[in-house]
Amino acid sequence: MALVAVVAGSIALLACGSSKSSSAPHSEAEAEAGPTAVSTVDAAAKPKADAAPAPRKKTRKRYNGKTSLMLMFTVAKSKVADADRLFASHAAWVRRTHHREGGLALLSYDLFKARARRRGLDPESRKSARRRYVLHQVYATPAGLLDHWRSSPQGWRDFNEFIGWASKARVTALHRGRVLHTLGDKATSRAGKASMTLAFTVRPKRVARGRRLMASHAKWWAEARHQSGELALLDYTVSVARERANSLNRRSRPTRQTTFVMTQVYASQAGLDDHWKRMKQEWKDFKAFKRWARKSKIGSLHGAPVVHSLWP
Repeated sequence: MALVAVVAGSIALLACGSSKSSSAPHSEAEAEAGPTAVSTVDAAAKPKADAAPAPRKKTRKRYNGKTSLMLMFTVAKSKVADADRLFASHAAWVRRTHHREGGLALLSYDLFKARARRRGLDPESRKSARRRYVLHQVYATPAGLLDHWRSSPQGWRDFNEFIGWASKARVTALHRGRVLHTLGDKATSRAGKASMTLAFTVRPKRVARGRRLMASHAKWWAEARHQSGELALLDYTVSVARERANSLNRRSRPTRQTTFVMTQVYASQAGLDDHWKRMKQEWKDFKAFKRWARKSKIGSLHGAPVVHSLWP
């Protein structure tokens, strides 16, 4: 019963009943790892001379500095049917009830699902028997996420059943993350597309290096990515926050470690494959990134279809 009580208190953030009254800004003394400045990547930079001459679209940066939440659940195959039903129910309920404008707005909601891989950084490593789900959300402000946490779970009919399911999963989380970098056209529907999620949890002495590497990758990919066709990058988000002692409890004490989360969505699996191939060949900091990643705790989901996507 104690485990269920803890999970009930923390999973309330997933039953997103939106109170329509305005919430005050977050007043809790939560330790955060987000830097004071967000990315200044010039995603509209002109292509190099040897690149395709087509004009580049202006990159939407409206997520930079926003507040994110990522929950990664790993479960046995026997739990998949229940998970599919519960997440479908949750997505439908969120679509009906969440704020879409103003300070409490939910800007983005995506659910990814695929089999876990044996090695976190290797998208071609052997698949595990376990299934992995990633729920990724972006809010306009910390107040929006606080409203999310404070909202009553009573509106979602499957809330209690979800608590029981989540208590049996292995969970990696990013609570109240700060969005550092964004690329892509956020107005494009992502349902059915191919996604990748990488979560790196590192010790304090590796945080600064992590920030530099994430900024370097975002700058390189802003200039090198495809913006149309089957290889197109549709969405790219990098967030950071302090790790929590209990991944399912956002009120649990922050540890000394920091978690970085990168999510990407492409028009097709070919786009993901192209990203990995070109990153190894073209990104000047790839070797440094591999060295840094090897000394982190990695959670990943490779080649996962986007099962639910809000909005549009």
